[in-house]
Amino acid sequence: MKKVNSFPYYTQKLAYFVFENAADKVQLSDIKKGMQLLLKDETPTFEGIFLGLTPGQIGLLGAIASEPSTSIFSQEYIQRHRLGSIGGAQAARKKLLQLDLVEQRGKVWGIVDPVLKQWLQRKND
Repeated sequence: MKKVNSFPYYTQKLAYFVFENAADKVQLSDIKKGMQLLLKDETPTFEGIFLGLTPGQIGLLGAIASEPSTSIFSQEYIQRHRLGSIGGAQAARKKLLQLDLVEQRGKVWGIVDPVLKQWLQRKND
């Protein structure tokens, strides 16, 4: 359940998709397929979240998903992820914090929702 960080909702939903599609024994391929189905099933929810975000907030969310960092306001990070200005990134972070989409674990900024993180990573690929 590492893929869903033991979030009860996602754990149950992933288990449903895995067992619904598995034959006699659950194989690694069944888990991968279950994860794909979970991501697909959550897509409308995540797209709904995006509708309420500005381009700067979406950019910062994608940057943090692809590269969790202790220095999201460094010039290098902002340039690498094309986030515009430090002030814009600070405003985006403030809103993403209010929406509980990002958090700081220790000193590293990351995405709160593990499935949203994977969805963003696939979207950015």
